[in-house]
Amino acid sequence: MKHLLLSIVALLLAICSFAQTPITGVLSLCPGGSSTLSSTPVTGTWTSSNPAVASIGASSGIVTAHTAGTATISYTTTGAPVTAVITVNPIPAAITGTLVVCVGSTTTAMDATSGGTWSDAASTVYATIGASTGLITGLTTGVANITYTAPTGCSTSASVTINPLPTPIASSSGTFELCNGSTMTLGSSPAGGTWSGSSSAIATIGAATGIVTGTSAGTFIATYTDMRGCMTAHSLTVDPLPAPIVGPSSVPRGGTGLYSDATSGGIWNTSTPAVATISSSGLVTGISTGTATLNYCIAASGCCTSTTITVTSALSVNSITDLGENLLVYPNPSRGDVTVKWSDQTVGSGEVSISDIIGRQVFKAALDIKSPCGTSNVKLNGLSSGVYFMHIRSEGINHTERIIIQ
Repeated sequence: MKHLLLSIVALLLAICSFAQTPITGVLSLCPGGSSTLSSTPVTGTWTSSNPAVASIGASSGIVTAHTAGTATISYTTTGAPVTAVITVNPIPAAITGTLVVCVGSTTTAMDATSGGTWSDAASTVYATIGASTGLITGLTTGVANITYTAPTGCSTSASVTINPLPTPIASSSGTFELCNGSTMTLGSSPAGGTWSGSSSAIATIGAATGIVTGTSAGTFIATYTDMRGCMTAHSLTVDPLPAPIVGPSSVPRGGTGLYSDATSGGIWNTSTPAVATISSSGLVTGISTGTATLNYCIAASGCCTSTTITVTSALSVNSITDLGENLLVYPNPSRGDVTVKWSDQTVGSGEVSISDIIGRQVFKAALDIKSPCGTSNVKLNGLSSGVYFMHIRSEGINHTERIIIQ
């Protein structure tokens, strides 16, 4: 009996030694993925209930996922088979969004499958991408491969093109400073883009030409956008012009005229020195008959304001100016002494005043019209050379005449 029991135990142990173990291995896959399953004893056969979802090598146990779904994997030896369920997870939805970006700019990639994370296969060589936001920042011209991975581990990828910026903006004048009313031409490449500006109140810019025209003093930002939508920009300074030049419209040949400008610190010059010269104080001397252009320029900016004057024929020092209204003033031009003569001695008392070319009164005196021959002498020796205006007033007379002190 003892030997019989030992034989039964030995038989049971032999049978148990050939019992199949549970299937082990990765049982959750993505389409296109694979896993090696195992069980013992190793002499069994593998089968799949749904080969369209996941197929398996009969002897190798290598399962390959094909499409989303589930399949029951069986492993059969001499006894009843053991089974396991393989789950094939779906690939996330296709990546959407604007997948073109300029260097230095951003765009956002999107995926309809929620809860996943973003990554860049190139490790930020061409672009960076926010792991949770999908925000792409272009770094270098090229193509970046981005990946969206769902919580199941399945992923989808897309390419993002990073376009270069246009070349830096260049100026035709070599600087980015211009005067109000002046122009400069800007350039960038590739050609065919569009120009725009920050404020038309400061400057205008031709959309196709890049020609900038200053309209008022200030800072202006010019932007060039190429045909790919990439942009480059540069700031410009529009400098103000000096105030308008104040002074007479003409001077006689050999005579002088004084000119001024309310903007301080400028420099005078003339573009026609053969017709008229001008001193640092704004005193113009007529050289020859014709027209002369006077310029007043700010040295720091080079911005100028100009006026055109006429140099007329010279007047004799001994000439007599007939002012009409029964009076004469002579000589004109004068070296300081001017005689005022009435032809009618019954006019009554009068006065004379002198103002400079900007309207400041520089002399005033009474006139004694009862002197012999109805003349009065006005001594103007204290006035510097230049052009002045004599205002003569008496009963029935109110007259203004330009005089020249040499």
